[in-house]
Amino acid sequence: MFMGDRKVHVSGTVIDEEGRPLQGATVQFLANVEEITDANGGFQFGGVFPGGRLPLKVTKPGFRTYEGFNKFNYYDATVSLAKETSQQESKATWKVLKDNELKNYQRKQQ
Repeated sequence: MFMGDRKVHVSGTVIDEEGRPLQGATVQFLANVEEITDANGGFQFGGVFPGGRLPLKVTKPGFRTYEGFNKFNYYDATVSLAKETSQQESKATWKVLKDNELKNYQRKQQ
């Protein structure tokens, strides 16, 4: 399903199991949009035209890959990557941005 000119904005943070930011993780949004997390574990995709659901894949050597998706909207995601040796799985929490948060996000984009 294509939503015409409706653009999707996703930002977030990648952390380890202890909640520390992970720099250098590869975040893939949709099939061909990719970014490397900064020193704070942050990533940001803006103005992307989606094609159905919002797939997100996060990888980093030494950690279990996270793969998931969510529906259309403006999101902030926190992705927690579990170490490869951990019994835990990597997971994400998706938060829909409220109007005031979205305005702050859009200002950062400019």
